[in-house]
Amino acid sequence: KIKIEAHYRVDNKIEVGKPFFTIKKDDSGNFDLTIHRKDCDFQNYLINTSRVFWKDEIKDLPKGQREDYLQENKFIIDNYKTEGKHTGLDDDQVYEQELHFINKVYAYGYMLHRYKDPTKAWVFYLMDNEVVDDNMSQGRTGKSLLADKAIRLWMNSKYMNGRKKGLLDNDFLYDGVTPQTDYILYDDADKRLPFQQLFTDVTGDMNVNPKNGTPYTIARYESPKIAISTNYAPVGLDTSTTERILFSAFADWYHGESEEYKKREPKDDFGHQFFSEWDAQQWNLFINFSIQCLQFYLGQKHKIGAPMGNIKKRNLTSEMGPVFLEWAEDYFRDKMNQFVVKKEALKTLHEYNKAMQSISSSLFKKRVVQFCELKGHTFNPDIEGEKKDKEGRFMKWYNPIGATSGSSEEHFYLKSNVESEEEETTEKKGLYD
Repeated sequence: KIKIEAHYRVDNKIEVGKPFFTIKKDDSGNFDLTIHRKDCDFQNYLINTSRVFWKDEIKDLPKGQREDYLQENKFIIDNYKTEGKHTGLDDDQVYEQELHFINKVYAYGYMLHRYKDPTKAWVFYLMDNEVVDDNMSQGRTGKSLLADKAIRLWMNSKYMNGRKKGLLDNDFLYDGVTPQTDYILYDDADKRLPFQQLFTDVTGDMNVNPKNGTPYTIARYESPKIAISTNYAPVGLDTSTTERILFSAFADWYHGESEEYKKREPKDDFGHQFFSEWDAQQWNLFINFSIQCLQFYLGQKHKIGAPMGNIKKRNLTSEMGPVFLEWAEDYFRDKMNQFVVKKEALKTLHEYNKAMQSISSSLFKKRVVQFCELKGHTFNPDIEGEKKDKEGRFMKWYNPIGATSGSSEEHFYLKSNVESEEEETTEKKGLYD
């Protein structure tokens, strides 16, 4: 029996309960998830924030039946077919949602474990899963219940306003952080937060410069774990970056008001506020569930990241920017599966919008490659009868109309992969990144 007294007063002793879930590997190496209990608010909240395909569930239903369906099927993640309530999801979609839930269980358990294993030193990065332009990001997906409320119940923590301009340039950034500090949260981080600057604090010792005090160093194994919650996609997802991040992506099951959907927040599903309006039973369930998440994390040999499909798409969309993406979609619409002169394409981009005039030739090529990755096209595929140079470029003679002479110019070739456009499969790459 244990007793918890944190930000909220809980006077009842905690009874050890039965398991909430079972997660194991099947013969093919895929995860097999079984949910045993449906009475834990916090587990049900993590289930709903993992339902990234909830809109696909209701898209074929009459509009008048959609809200009734969502209300009747609030906490489904592993049992669509067994309960006969599966409307529009295929097996890959159901499995991907299960992976999102398993990732959150693992990440929560990771954050609850105060020991900082040098081989498992990651920034916990909570973001929205929906692929939208960053200028449209609105949040309200429920990330704060996990990052700000739940984890801080267990930890000595320092809260950072992630939208504060120049936050990481503050000489006294870690003022108040001691070896007894378990957790630092950068909450609601702005898209311009240079989070890569935190990597040395995550993987190495942490240097603290307190106000009106003597600077000191907290050893790596005693330094706090760090989390970032944000509405925005990370920029610059190279291998070095992804190795230092533990992603969790949140579905927009909880969302603000829109033209198509009315506002939905956790209180709509549960009828009460989390933590402050819980009774003794829900506290029991929450603490037992938290401990099982910790046990699950400790039982895993490999990092369990979020499915990277939409995370990568949001990263690519963010790096290209809305203007370039708009131009590329229009320009390449009738230029697929044919050679395009690079310098002519770049010229049209420069003419398209003044903001694009500063894009160099090398950056332009990078953006086109990113566009192909986002849309599922192949950039410069091998073509029978055509040769590439040592740098993988198609160099072909180009003689513009009206010119007196021509020259050898770099050409692009974008191959349209129709299958990838019409039928998206579960993105499993990155599960252990």
